[in-house]
Amino acid sequence: MSSGKKKIITKETIKRLVADIKDIRKNPLTDHGIYYNHDSDDMLKGYAMIIGPEDTPYEGGYYFFKFKFPSNYPHAPPKVSFYTNGYNIRMHPNLYKNKKVCLSILNTWHGESWTGCQTISSILLTICSILTENPLLHEPGVSKSHIDVESYNQIINFMNIKIATIEVLASTSLIKKGFKDLLDIARDNFLENYNKKLEIFEKAKQKYCQYTDSLEYEPTYIVTNLYTMQVKIDYNKLKKLLEDAQLNAKEVIKVK
Repeated sequence: MSSGKKKIITKETIKRLVADIKDIRKNPLTDHGIYYNHDSDDMLKGYAMIIGPEDTPYEGGYYFFKFKFPSNYPHAPPKVSFYTNGYNIRMHPNLYKNKKVCLSILNTWHGESWTGCQTISSILLTICSILTENPLLHEPGVSKSHIDVESYNQIINFMNIKIATIEVLASTSLIKKGFKDLLDIARDNFLENYNKKLEIFEKAKQKYCQYTDSLEYEPTYIVTNLYTMQVKIDYNKLKKLLEDAQLNAKEVIKVK
């Protein structure tokens, strides 16, 4: 049962959060595909979206994060949660299925720990920096020769389109969790760059054909030992879903 007590936010915390917010507004990170909105009602909450970097399995996908700041920020790091999840898929070694974001600067992993010098912008740039060409290499002990590196890439290539593009655009739960404004940005970006989304789709499908050593595409399952994932890769069905997503996004824009 809740005590009903509100957290007491120190003047130092308010001052620092205001400074962080002003900084990210004055120096936006949109060139990095990073968007941030601070909660208008709760000083200790913020919302972010990262559009996946080019030439990675995350390219063009929409990745959502929620920030919960402690009342003694910046003496302690915010809790950052990851919201682009589904199908029991580990979308990145540092982004857990239970929404945990595992980074040393957030004191959730070993390595360089949190300091008060970190900001909202530096946290988001760090998260963006881990969305790399071979993400499984962020798992301790994994090298390029690991049996799962390429199969994991194939799964993320596929789920980047299925979950992080098609399904997030239709998500009502993300709206309820405070991401509405960022979803509007994602939808506009999707429609403005739809031809690019088709290119990402074709590139992912081509890489899959190379992976299966097949001239013609056929749906099949990919399994990884790490994270015990099993995913049916069906690009024929995915193409239809992508086309439907464009039509649905256009309808939403008309209603607005």
